[in-house]
Amino acid sequence: MSFTSATLSTSLHALDIGETAQRLLASDQRGTVLAAVSNALYLLSEQGELFWLATADVARHPRGIRISEPLPRLAVNTSFVVDGHGLIIGSDTVLDRSRASIWRAPRISADDVLPVTCLPERLYVAFSALDGLPSPAGLGSLLPEILHIATNEQACPRSQDLARVPALACPAIREIAHACMVHDGEKIMAQTESLIGLGEGLTPSGDDFAGGLLFCFYWLSRLYPNHLPPLVRTNSIERLSGRTNLISFTVLKDLANGQGVEPLHLWLDCVLAGRPVALIQQQAARLIRIGHSTGWDLLSGALTGLLLTLRLSA
Repeated sequence: MSFTSATLSTSLHALDIGETAQRLLASDQRGTVLAAVSNALYLLSEQGELFWLATADVARHPRGIRISEPLPRLAVNTSFVVDGHGLIIGSDTVLDRSRASIWRAPRISADDVLPVTCLPERLYVAFSALDGLPSPAGLGSLLPEILHIATNEQACPRSQDLARVPALACPAIREIAHACMVHDGEKIMAQTESLIGLGEGLTPSGDDFAGGLLFCFYWLSRLYPNHLPPLVRTNSIERLSGRTNLISFTVLKDLANGQGVEPLHLWLDCVLAGRPVALIQQQAARLIRIGHSTGWDLLSGALTGLLLTLRLSA
């Protein structure tokens, strides 16, 4: 099918394209629509690679293509093909990406972060930045519990006071938090595995929490390699694939490799580089607006991952 000769009735224009999505939009790439929700259309190539179209208000992601128009209504299994500067979906929808900018996830530089001895204080600054934010959703309701573990105080909320999913996740997250403080990678991954698939939606809460946790591990291990041993192995991530859906596992695997939504990158950069609390809060506020509870779940996992910093050696 030719981009120039096809008869098309719906025209879309890409605003920006994540670097992973740009790589996947190779010439003659083909595939189908995997899933459609109100603000995103998930596409799966014949090679099993995932990327998505999203509305302009959705946070940037390496796999995302943000468009200026509302998403078209397209059925699951509708075919697509890449053709020149276009992406043709079905028989009459085309995405023009010729003027789109390429978005690359911010890389946190080792030259910009604080010395390891400053990190425990930054953990508590990150928690203090939660003040003034809306009431937590999802696993964000466990943040007081996580903070109490970090400060060696008695656990705060009781399971019967929590909604169903946080109550189910609470025992594992307690164990993860304690294991982070002593750098017990085997226990961390065992308990993290128990969270995968917990919750509803395309990215269940347990997956999002795990993703935030592993994202934090990735960057801490690379920014402070002499102070933190590798805690996660590739095969540990791969074995989680059968416990959740393809979309959520793909996002989780990206997070474990340090690739996530823009505000998560900027939030961690603010924490580790010693930015003012107001800037940490600003990025946290952007993050928690993602999904019904996705942002809160990611933030809760990342804050739990920061408990690793309480025992880093100078």
